[in-house]
Amino acid sequence: MQKKSKILYIMGAGRSGSTALSVFLGAAKSAIQVGELTQLNHGNLAVSQCSCGSLLSDCICWSQISCLKSLEQETQERARTLEKHINIFKYFFAYKLPSCYQNFHEELFSEILQHCDQERVIDSSKYIGRALALNKCDNLDVKYIYLVRDPRGVIHSFAKNVQTSRGLMSACIYYNLVNFTAEIISRTLLKNKVLKVKYEDLLNDPKSVFQNIANFTDLDCISILTKIQTEQFFDIGHIIGGNRLAKKASIQFQSHDGWCDELPLFKRWIGYFLTFPLNLLNRYKL
Repeated sequence: MQKKSKILYIMGAGRSGSTALSVFLGAAKSAIQVGELTQLNHGNLAVSQCSCGSLLSDCICWSQISCLKSLEQETQERARTLEKHINIFKYFFAYKLPSCYQNFHEELFSEILQHCDQERVIDSSKYIGRALALNKCDNLDVKYIYLVRDPRGVIHSFAKNVQTSRGLMSACIYYNLVNFTAEIISRTLLKNKVLKVKYEDLLNDPKSVFQNIANFTDLDCISILTKIQTEQFFDIGHIIGGNRLAKKASIQFQSHDGWCDELPLFKRWIGYFLTFPLNLLNRYKL
């Protein structure tokens, strides 16, 4: 029987800190973080870049992954469809994955682990549809971190003129849809496979958060905590996608969330009440 590849998948709304969390987790012993692998389904891989600045075909890491060279457009198209938010409901029924999707991802993760000589891949793609698709792959052993952030932090991040920006109302609608869906999926289709992490707990009590992750995944997180305690930098490595942090060579753990000082008071109030049920669930206070 083929050995299953171990995956740790980070899901949740965008601007919730998934890139930073994945970089921190990449410092764990026996883990490799690779960014948002869902980006492999979009665009032309011949012109896609790694965070190191090289094309994937020239990168010292990604150029060694042979299945990327034979990735067909049809497989990319099927993957984009499978991972769309609108198709999440299909997974509540006896839905069988197309063999091209399953075969490619099983080969991809297997090659990454073999090339990097690690035991677990960290995929920070965030998409709930992708989380469900990977869960149906026979030879993948997937565990999930559902990362949630105070909506006011998400609103503040979306207001910045970087990547995709959103206005206040759009950010709240998006936040509600993604997080309500994540809550339902975590309690049903992915029951007992999900660890929920609050971004604020990560900032304020990293020791407890990484201990919980270690217990949940068997990852050795001692090296992560050592780096945080000694204020060392975390290498970004060779990742695909990600936010503007991916453009840096390394990042340092910071315990302060900028929205607390910068988000106007009226946006805090409006954003809080437009997302009130989730704030009540996650115990975010006004």
